Amino acid sequence: MVNIVTMGELLVRISTVNHNTFSQAGEFQVNYGGGEANVAASLAQFGHNVRFVTKLPDNPIADCAINALYRMHVNTDYIVRGGERIGSYYLETGSSVRPSRVIYDRKHSAISEAVAEEFEFDEIYNNTELLHISGITAGISEKGAKLTEAFAREAKDRNIKISFDVNYRGKLWTMDEASKVMPKLVEMADIVFAGPVDCIKILGCTDTIGEDTGRAMEDKKVGEQVLKELAEKYGIRYVINSQRESISATHNMIGARILNGKTGEFVYSKCYDVDSIVDRVGGGDALAAGVLSALSYDYEDYAGAIEFGAAASAIKHTINGDYNIASKETVEELVRSGGSGLIRR
Repeated sequence: MVNIVTMGELLVRISTVNHNTFSQAGEFQVNYGGGEANVAASLAQFGHNVRFVTKLPDNPIADCAINALYRMHVNTDYIVRGGERIGSYYLETGSSVRPSRVIYDRKHSAISEAVAEEFEFDEIYNNTELLHISGITAGISEKGAKLTEAFAREAKDRNIKISFDVNYRGKLWTMDEASKVMPKLVEMADIVFAGPVDCIKILGCTDTIGEDTGRAMEDKKVGEQVLKELAEKYGIRYVINSQRESISATHNMIGARILNGKTGEFVYSKCYDVDSIVDRVGGGDALAAGVLSALSYDYEDYAGAIEFGAAASAIKHTINGDYNIASKETVEELVRSGGSGLIRR
């Protein structure tokens, strides 16, 4: 068990039900989540002491969001209260050939206008061994980018390991805008979650893919070359990315790979056939949480970490909501069984 901090935006998620489109919807389901909060919730289920840090307005809706995290056993003591609003997003859940759609409503949210001086870093980072941040919070606003960088620098000054998930969101900013911010965050990180296209378009790696971005998924050597360059360029210990084949909105093949930047070795996980996806949102965050949890127990066992992370991601696709509520034991059982689906009696 390690003490972990994650920092980011906590959002209200408003989803259509029964795979309805927005135009059909007469009712919506409310959940709470957000990239870094999702990682925090999952890590807490795996038995870690996790502090989630953000800024939220002092109103009942924000209280509900905090309570949802608290019920997941995440420490919310360091959430700053203030600002005008909590961000939200609307999710139209796809089915078969119709993909899911997301509409953001998060401009001028409390965390997007927060500044580093509002946070007590000495208290937040007390006995902390790992910080997890992502490019999502960096992309919500100029202040969000500065705040994310401040959290990383404060962690670096305290010799805390840093995990960074690029998590590029085209609806938040352009790749050109991201390329002015993301490299500064990556160079401070020990563990990075990024795909080959992110490495090329945002992090300045050599373009060996061109316009055919699908090659990075189909040709492992193409993707491996780019990820190795990323690790060498920024001195990253581990680079991780998902290996997903999307057959339809409700049928994916899910796996992952990890690069040991120290040795140059790649390890690929098992691939899981998830043919009836319940909820895809949070799958990447579940992968991140699984890998980080496993590495926290044995930093050298990266092969075991990618197997645990891929299994955690596969399970998340069967769970409604942003949070992966699966326990460590549940994920370990999937790693052992490969997904037989037999009833546990």
